[in-house]
Amino acid sequence: MFENGPPDCELAAVYHLDRAAYGGTNVSGLSMISVDGTKSKGGGVVYLDARATPAQKAALLGLLEAHGEWPGPGRPVKSVPIKFEKTVHGYQTSVPGLFEGTTEEVKSRTGSALSVDGVGFAEGGHWIVGRSTTNDLHDSSLGLHWHLPGTNGSWSPIHWNS
Repeated sequence: MFENGPPDCELAAVYHLDRAAYGGTNVSGLSMISVDGTKSKGGGVVYLDARATPAQKAALLGLLEAHGEWPGPGRPVKSVPIKFEKTVHGYQTSVPGLFEGTTEEVKSRTGSALSVDGVGFAEGGHWIVGRSTTNDLHDSSLGLHWHLPGTNGSWSPIHWNS
């Protein structure tokens, strides 16, 4: 997962679920992106993996809502093809024609990945410090547009229970 700023600015929180279920529905292997674009004046949107069944889409939204990561009804929800992959030093997420995000870990002077513990986010308390090398969103239908390379691109393994 990565984020590129505090909640009062442009933010794309990417969630990829290696192994997960919510409300008895298996959502393993699916991805979702929760966007807050308040500075772009477009509000926000939730993009759900187009491979998800209707039951899985409901479970994904339930998972976000249960952990305070989705504000609920009123925010648009779109089904899109999300490609998520691990890279050598981070992660890459792509939604063709809509979103491109690549994040890489920040290294210490000794060459190890920097991490922070105890941050208190719903996503988890252990974060790998990262920086986005690509962070582009262009959703004309919602007025969301940004090009923000070099912003926060940190991530955390999530261990939510339903």
